[in-house]
Amino acid sequence: MPSHTNLDHLHVIYISRLAPDEDYRAFTAVCRTARARNSALGIGGVLLFDGERFCQWLHGSAEAVSSLLTTIGLDRRHVDFKLLHLGGSDFIAPDRNWRSGFVPPFALDVLASESMGATEVLPMLMNLLDQAEL
Repeated sequence: MPSHTNLDHLHVIYISRLAPDEDYRAFTAVCRTARARNSALGIGGVLLFDGERFCQWLHGSAEAVSSLLTTIGLDRRHVDFKLLHLGGSDFIAPDRNWRSGFVPPFALDVLASESMGATEVLPMLMNLLDQAEL
């Protein structure tokens, strides 16, 4: 498999919190929009939701992912946006699919920890994906 650390392919992982004026149905609406848009843009990854927090891993062309990240940052359905990883990754060869699912309540709290270092994010996310109902 080719390495995806070049500038043409970008990996982004972020965490955010459901906005106070939203409820769990926001997750369904986000998924509906993202499934169609990400496929059209050639962006893969996964969106996890634990009932309070979102965690999304996106990968694809740097131009498409950067543009999408700007759009996501402006979405009022979530707050407390925190970028956990931005760059290439040799950790995993990504597939091109985009998926979404639930993880147990509070499972994403560990990623929101101030002590979480950038090198710990990908392994922790892979662990969470094993727990997810995708």
